[in-house]
Amino acid sequence: MAVRPLPRRVHRWDADLAGIADRVDRVVLGVGGDDARPVTVDLSTGRAFVVLGGPGSGVSTAVDTVAHGAARSGMPVLVVRPAGPAVPPTAPAASGRLWLTDSVDPLHRFLAGHDGPLALLVDGFAPQLGPLGGPLDELVVTYLRVAGPGQTLVLGARIDAAVRAGSRGALATALGARRTVLLQPEPADARVLGARVARAAPPVRPGRGFLVDAGVTIAVQIALADGD
Repeated sequence: MAVRPLPRRVHRWDADLAGIADRVDRVVLGVGGDDARPVTVDLSTGRAFVVLGGPGSGVSTAVDTVAHGAARSGMPVLVVRPAGPAVPPTAPAASGRLWLTDSVDPLHRFLAGHDGPLALLVDGFAPQLGPLGGPLDELVVTYLRVAGPGQTLVLGARIDAAVRAGSRGALATALGARRTVLLQPEPADARVLGARVARAAPPVRPGRGFLVDAGVTIAVQIALADGD
């Protein structure tokens, strides 16, 4: 089989991906593997999905790509970004976005009042977020523990935070699902997280990395979401 190099940049509506309709069990993530085939993620299983990388590696792009795809599939979506602009007076209805500054109360109220399927996507997560860190960590752990049918978590975080996560907290719990995207990882960091990858040759493109699912690793290029 001929090896097809991954493109430097791919958009959700490029020819290779445009014909694939997003479904809850098949949300388009990008292209990957030796043949640059479409790569999707199944949000119907309830297994957490973690996106890890350093600054500028494309973590937020990957989170947005999954969020757009989940919304197109008909799944209610809430994207949470800590330490963002001022918190809205009340939590938005799914599908929507919520920025947290100094309290997780808006997210707590939203989750307490929400019933039914939900894709909760937390981007920029870290246990060391000042007054947000500990409470947000506890809230995400609780969500993972009590999530019902059709409810799932996508967690975007710094790869160094995951390496330091140890065996407790939201990152460690989510990583236990063994479903992770590693963007521009150092081989040593990837090994700590259970993957063996080669060091990428420069220049390394944003969105380039590896999907690790149940121990199987493939190279991927994350698709740009709508409007990117």
